[in-house]
Amino acid sequence: MAAEGANTFAIYMEALARKQKAEPPTGYGYKADVAMGVGFFKDEKTGCQVLEKPVIIPSGKLNFQGNLIMYAYCSGEGVKSILEGQLPPMLPATKKEPKEFDSLAAIADNFGATDPQAKSGNSAYCVPFRVPAELTSQAETPGRDLWIIRFDQDLVTPFLQAAKTGDKAKIVAGMVEGVASETFDEQGVSALMMAANVGSAETCEVLLKQSANVDYAEPTNKRTPLMFAAQGGFTDVVKVLVGAKADPLQVDSEGQTALMWAAVANKALTVSALAPLGGKDLTNQQGLTALAIAEKMGHADAIAALKA
Repeated sequence: MAAEGANTFAIYMEALARKQKAEPPTGYGYKADVAMGVGFFKDEKTGCQVLEKPVIIPSGKLNFQGNLIMYAYCSGEGVKSILEGQLPPMLPATKKEPKEFDSLAAIADNFGATDPQAKSGNSAYCVPFRVPAELTSQAETPGRDLWIIRFDQDLVTPFLQAAKTGDKAKIVAGMVEGVASETFDEQGVSALMMAANVGSAETCEVLLKQSANVDYAEPTNKRTPLMFAAQGGFTDVVKVLVGAKADPLQVDSEGQTALMWAAVANKALTVSALAPLGGKDLTNQQGLTALAIAEKMGHADAIAALKA
């Protein structure tokens, strides 16, 4: 997505969601809000301030298809509430960005305010959302572009949160409701990686039993669940993953294996679990073996485990 192609906020926000370069559309001036700790693009016509980045509700899938950019209008307090993660079960929104309206009162009128001028302050801010299309529905309101975002139907976000905290019970409940074991956040990190990263062997086991990919590599650094578990020193998780046929010789974008990550973190027990599986002679892009890494970092425990 080229920078010059961002002639609407929908294009610009989608580019941000995909981590692509793009310039914001014309007609908006940028200003940082120190109190909130974020920045806004102020529409020159209406004065409405648009949050600099979209709030992304993950679809759980790796592809970019099936998402919509929606705009919720609110007061400054409303923005703070959303930034704190306090999302209501249902939220009125529109596909129209601020410059498509003539005034703040026109925005309020779009949302059915009985006295749009008096309620214009409730439209002083705009929060862009990137949401899966299945969580949205258009209201039958002739003359208005009004949609409802159904956060109460979002099963993916709580599922990923459960993976991040190693909550086995909620993971099981999520899969019963139809969430796939192969579920990803907006960065392409899998639920299995999240569970491995916090050392939850039980959560990893239930995900693997439902066919989660044990050797999936996240797109940014090409790291695998085994690498996350190794760096954390979660030997029980390492054993679960290896038992599920995880490849201990797989390398990331820097040529690092799980054994090397255990050496980097000086996790002797994990090093001892991985070393017999091979790869002690492999080198990363810097030409260093796991032992050389440990020696360079002065990690005595890892050195001893690698020399055992």
